[in-house]
Amino acid sequence: MKYFTKEWYELSQKTSFHLHLEEEKKAATFSEDYFQQLYNIELNNWLTLQEEIQSVDKVENRLCLHVFLGNS
Repeated sequence: MKYFTKEWYELSQKTSFHLHLEEEKKAATFSEDYFQQLYNIELNNWLTLQEEIQSVDKVENRLCLHVFLGNS
């Protein structure tokens, strides 16, 4: 994750929300398009992860059901 301003970074240090942060030089000047692009990238990454988790859960639930019912 990238942090946008020095103030935001310092605040995140106080709130323990500083994992996976990197300095982003483009954040020195505000650009709505740039921040929207970053947001969309992170949103898509999160959605992909959620889809992967859901698919794993479905497989595990089917396996548990087979074991519970005694099917092989």
